[in-house]
Amino acid sequence: MPRSQTDEPLIQVAIAKNGWITDQETKDVVARYYSGTGILEFASADADAKYRRQCIDVVTMKPTADGTQAVPTGRTISEFAIKGREDDKPQANIPPKPAADPNLGDTTPAVVEWYFQYHPQWAYARYRVFLDEAGNPIRRNVRRKSIEMVDDRDDSKGLALENEGRGQQVLRTPKQSSWEGGPVARKGYIDEFDNQIIARRATCMTFTPNEVRGGFDIPFVDEPTRGIGVRDEEERE
Repeated sequence: MPRSQTDEPLIQVAIAKNGWITDQETKDVVARYYSGTGILEFASADADAKYRRQCIDVVTMKPTADGTQAVPTGRTISEFAIKGREDDKPQANIPPKPAADPNLGDTTPAVVEWYFQYHPQWAYARYRVFLDEAGNPIRRNVRRKSIEMVDDRDDSKGLALENEGRGQQVLRTPKQSSWEGGPVARKGYIDEFDNQIIARRATCMTFTPNEVRGGFDIPFVDEPTRGIGVRDEEERE
């Protein structure tokens, strides 16, 4: 549930050099941060629900010497885990990750699909998917607006490129054009989809809270910020 300004202060936690995070009042171990992989693993589902916000803060931020402000620690979280909960199940014959489009990076459709099909837990972390209490992606009905450039120029009618000072040729959109319904236009489309994954990052397989039909209350817990780590089993012993 979202916190209000009237809520009591968050329980204070502390992180040791080896990554163990404890409740400063009860001294109970609530989580561990693995610096080699960037994984933040909670001791239980209850610890996740109770301490996630505090653990994120203690991992990623630290107070200045005078204690007046918080500054980044340089540590990043690649994935959230709960002790005893299964990781991605090993799969045989996983194909190499597809090459990313230079302009799209990890939102290249083929890359997104590869992550969700072969490494869903990594996908949840990378694309900051909102999860329910059981650790499954939250799904909603959504709509997405897309913009398409339509070029209906007909050179035979003299509606090709216009000249603009110094011999430069430019395209005119309808709003800029001196003719009715210019030949080059931006057209918007709204498509609706049901039962789609909600995340902080928009991809071909994920939709943001702003795209949810009827609105979406963002869960209080934050998902990983960036980076992907492979769990180091030796470090976890």
